[in-house]
Amino acid sequence: MNKKFSTLVASMLLATTVGTVSAQNLEFTKSALPTNVRVESVADGKCYQLTDGWNVLVMQKVSTEKGDRFILKYVPYYAANIGESLWYVTVDKDNKENGVAFKFMNLAYNYPISFDPAKIQDYKPGKTYEGSYLAGEAVAWAWMRSEASEGLNVGKTPEAYFKTDSVMTLIPNADGTVAAVKYDVRETDKLAQLNIRPAVAGPVWLGKNDLNSMLQTQDATNGKTSFSFEKDVTEGLANLWSAGKGHAYEAVDAVGESTLSYGAVADAAAEKDAAMLAANEAEKKVEAAVKALADAESEYNVLAQKIQNVESEKVEKGRELVNQSWIYNFLNESEDATKQAILLKNKPHRQVSPSFPLHHMKKDKKAYYPNSNRQSNHPANQDLSSHLYSHRPLFAAEPIQKTSATKMK
Repeated sequence: MNKKFSTLVASMLLATTVGTVSAQNLEFTKSALPTNVRVESVADGKCYQLTDGWNVLVMQKVSTEKGDRFILKYVPYYAANIGESLWYVTVDKDNKENGVAFKFMNLAYNYPISFDPAKIQDYKPGKTYEGSYLAGEAVAWAWMRSEASEGLNVGKTPEAYFKTDSVMTLIPNADGTVAAVKYDVRETDKLAQLNIRPAVAGPVWLGKNDLNSMLQTQDATNGKTSFSFEKDVTEGLANLWSAGKGHAYEAVDAVGESTLSYGAVADAAAEKDAAMLAANEAEKKVEAAVKALADAESEYNVLAQKIQNVESEKVEKGRELVNQSWIYNFLNESEDATKQAILLKNKPHRQVSPSFPLHHMKKDKKAYYPNSNRQSNHPANQDLSSHLYSHRPLFAAEPIQKTSATKMK
């Protein structure tokens, strides 16, 4: 939001007067999500939301048979009128809490959180409670350890002691209303169902009803808006928005659906510039990423070619090794065959007539080989594999030994 507009709204919140009841049939701006801005001090005269970060505590005016009454509700931020969700927090050092106690005053209605002790409901586990109407004097609540500490940013449950052993606290109901209940600390464990912390309200766009009612602090139907500014904003100039000097204005709806305030235009221009800057930075990052991708692709192609060359070399080397192994085995086998052939050539053999029937020799080998010890050395009894590389015939022709006719029989 534009700085001047933010300052203007903040000044208006601080300058609001004691409020009256606002019109019930008017629509007011809803709260934004409470911020996480660190609160340094809660009792500094500023307004805060009381929240768990999502739900906010609000005060609402309702009509009853006995007239208009005030109740507390604990609702999601988007269901809360911005004025009803803001609270002044003050420190009460004169209290029964034996320490720092706090009082809460609602901005919209200028009414404190207070309950009639006689109307406080007794606590029972599982019981359904009615929303409690506000009444009586402001209650001093034991809440935070100090009005200025780190603990302000952690939610705690407000509670107040009526007697030594009797404690009052707040419980949110399913319908959003808040009930004030009391319990005996000797019989019931500490209740902590409404853990709230002070939070800076998120920025919102105010409508004519918000302005004319001064955030529901005055009648919106007949009310007029006026503002005061910080000294460093006016710089000594006359304040043309001050009601005290006769400058009060009625806020009306904008003329034309597309009418924008100077602040809105400035905000839009600033957002546009920031978006353009972010877009340019993103474009540069995209270009750098594309270049890096192209470089990586080039390196990948080079590496892939190297891998392919290495694979080709491995295949070629494999082929060479296979060829060398085959040649080596062939030479070894040739060498062995040659040696065998030489041994066969130099060994003496008996000659057998090729025309003589061999089956007669099988009947009586001794008739043809008187020396039986040499029978196994004859080529007829040799393994054929020993002659694979021999050029000699398997049965060499040798002179037939002469034998007698009687021996032939």
